[in-house]
Amino acid sequence: MNGQRLFIAVNFNEETKRQMRKIACTLKKYMKRGSLTRRENLHLTLAFLGEVAEDRVYDVKCAMDTIDCSALELRFNRIGSFSRGAESLFWLGALENQQLTEMQKELICQLRQRGFQPDGKQFRPHVTLARRAVMDSGFQLETVNEELPEITQRIDRISLVRSERIKGILTYTEIYSAEF
Repeated sequence: MNGQRLFIAVNFNEETKRQMRKIACTLKKYMKRGSLTRRENLHLTLAFLGEVAEDRVYDVKCAMDTIDCSALELRFNRIGSFSRGAESLFWLGALENQQLTEMQKELICQLRQRGFQPDGKQFRPHVTLARRAVMDSGFQLETVNEELPEITQRIDRISLVRSERIKGILTYTEIYSAEF
């Protein structure tokens, strides 16, 4: 298929990204190996679309534009992980936010009505901080979470993002946004 790899996300301002990256760097102290998410790439995925043909991008934008939502506040306050063997993916989790959950469900519905099949996984709002991480034996997630500052940001838009490798570096580029 001739298209672009796309997803819809909540992007963050520079101060929020700085705070999130600082938390990721705390994890790095305990990592034997793995990689941190680049500060520029920190985001919260609402819908992963995969490869989208150029002539279908307009339909994605229309789905985004129909979302009926008012500005909301996201609060992040805990690190969690998904493990696969010895490696883990670490994420920063958002506090439950019914408005965000309802907006994401509406977005998925609008996309499906236009013939898209976004990833059907249960929505768990999080920001990936580190991938393929193998931690030192002394690492205690509970201890890190006890010292974790809460990060808060007002959200009033969603972004259509292109994912590509540029000179070997995973790069996310906003190509459209819808404000609410």
